[in-house]
Amino acid sequence: MRVVTYEDATVQEVVEDFNRYFDRKLRMAQPSLLERRVTVRLQVENRERAIEILAALLDGKIASTKEEDLLTTSSALAGN
Repeated sequence: MRVVTYEDATVQEVVEDFNRYFDRKLRMAQPSLLERRVTVRLQVENRERAIEILAALLDGKIASTKEEDLLTTSSALAGN
């Protein structure tokens, strides 16, 4: 089991790494989310669980399209 640990990392760093590990891309609905700092451990082998953990940490939800997954938050859905 490969685990990647981030301590006080920006969401941008996490997403960039995530997109290197997997062919299917992850994108943030709100660019301002990329500046948030997080501490998290993600299992690289379990892409779906890693996305769920990141979404929960950001109080968000995942919307999937054919090409990518989009992480949205309630404020993004409200247009803020």
